[in-house]
Amino acid sequence: MSTTCNCPNIGNCDKADNKDPINVPEGADLVCPDCGAQLVAAQRPPKRVPLIWISVAAAILVIALGFVFWPKRNTNGDTNRESVESSLKEVWPWLKATQ
Repeated sequence: MSTTCNCPNIGNCDKADNKDPINVPEGADLVCPDCGAQLVAAQRPPKRVPLIWISVAAAILVIALGFVFWPKRNTNGDTNRESVESSLKEVWPWLKATQ
């Protein structure tokens, strides 16, 4: 099994300047084949959450908040102001009703 390394000799080595990964066989010296510098083990990039999943989660949150805070309507078409105000007071107790 080989080890993936990078050359740290930036400015003096083409492999370091291009950030080319260097595969070193098991048991071999960790030395750059171009410049002879000591190699550094390559780090894997951190895993990222795809943007699509963040967008889906944000959309679900917006829809859920819309269902919670959207004013409910009575059969005669009036908004149920008391219901909305009581829901808001549960979330923000400092909120005072204005007429």
